Parts: sequence; C-alpha cells; structure tokens
Amino acid sequence: MGCSIPTNPQSPNISPQAEAIVFFNDMENPPVGVYTIRQFLTDWNGSPWELGIANGHVDIVEGPEAYRGKSLRVLYLKDKANYGKSGASWLIPLKKTYEEIYCAYRIKFAPDFDFAQGGKLPGLIGGAGNTSGHKPTGSDGWSARMIWTEKGNIAQHVYHPDQSDFYGDVFPWHSPFAPNTWHQVEHRIVMNTPGQNNGILQTWLDGILALDIHTLRYRDVDTLGIDTFYFTTFFGDDGPSLGPSKNETITFDNLMIATAPITH
Repeated sequence: MGCSIPTNPQSPNISPQAEAIVFFNDMENPPVGVYTIRQFLTDWNGSPWELGIANGHVDIVEGPEAYRGKSLRVLYLKDKANYGKSGASWLIPLKKTYEEIYCAYRIKFAPDFDFAQGGKLPGLIGGAGNTSGHKPTGSDGWSARMIWTEKGNIAQHVYHPDQSDFYGDVFPWHSPFAPNTWHQVEHRIVMNTPGQNNGILQTWLDGILALDIHTLRYRDVDTLGIDTFYFTTFFGDDGPSLGPSKNETITFDNLMIATAPITH
C-alpha cells in the first residue's frame, strides 16, 4: 500500500499536511538491486498488473544515482518503442474517486539522454483511462499523462471528449527537461461540472507554473472522477515511433498524490 505517510510535513520534499496526502512512495522500502514482483505487490496500492518489472526493466539505486537515499530507475532498451516493449507501466488505484487531485514526483534523465521522438511519463487518469486512440465519450474515462518530446520538451497528453486529434491533445509546457538534472514535476486536475467546459489542468516544473488550462471537458456524468495514478513510461506514442539509439534510463523518486498543493 505504498510507503507510510511522512510524519514531518516540513521536510524539503513535503509541502502538504499529512491529512492531505493520499499516497506517498519515497522508494526507501525496497532493497538496492533488481526490483522484484514481490516488492511491487506491496508498494503500489495493489496494482492489478505490471509491464516491465518481470522483464528486469526496473531497479532500485542509491548513492550518486539516487535523489536522496534510494530511487527507482527504469530501463529503456535500444531501438525499442511503444507500450509494453520497453520501460515499465503499472497502476496506482486511489482509495476513492476525487474531484480534485495534485500529484508530484522527482525525475532525472540519464546524462546525454537520447530523447529521440519522445515518450510517455506518469500522470492521472479516471474511469477507463482512455489512451491509444480511444477517444472518450464523456461517460467512459479520460487521461492526462505527461510526455517528453524531441529535445526534452515537455507536454501534457490529454484524452478528453473534445480532443481535436484521434490520439488526444498535446499541451506544451513552458520549458524542457535537462539531462542529468533532478526535476520536480507537479500536476493538478480538477474535474469539470458534467457537460461543461470548466475542468482544470495545471502543471508546475520545479515549483514554477508551466501550464494553466481552465476550459477542459473531462466528463458528462458525475460518476467519473480521478481514481488512478498511471505510472507508465516508454519511448514512443500511440502511432509509429523510434526508440532510443542506445539503452537509456530515467530515475524517479518521491511520488506523492495529495488533495492540496505539493510544490508551491
């Protein structure tokens, strides 16, 4: 069920009070080395499935490779792209459905990282968590994952009923990732009033507002909300794409989901 809630909300990594924290994992529980299925089953609120862990694409690192203490590192194989072929994916089911949620995590791309044509990064979803060309109907689901694009540019990849593209809409952030640098990203989702275009998507990079949208329609029924964090990361998108020119890694730490702001 993830790591225990931090007891010191004034820690440099923690902004909200403990009662606002829905889920927190600082990656300190697993032993250093290959991340195992047994450990996975205890760390992520009972995710019903995984991709990449059983294939050895995930490990726990410490020392200079970690943010602080231990961190989780994902491997992306040379020339491999698209869901299930490289990287790793799993779900973090939330204990209930929310109308508003913040999530944040630390992320570092390896030195000289080959961003290629881009790739997926974790984000919030609801209902069916529509992806891969499944346009939401307004009553089935939605998704708002983060992505990187060429040269490390950042964007939010959103599936919503009003999307203009078959594969969802891409909303650019204000600045790119830098390889070999620890960044902190934060997302805020506020569900729209059913049938109205007043849903909110906000993001922050290292505490600075990077995206601010208040006109989204995620749903047409009040039974849909925010119920899952989708930890998914791989090279490529929903169409043809190229993998990296060499094996690559991205390291993650301090994943927090909360009902209050985390980094600002």
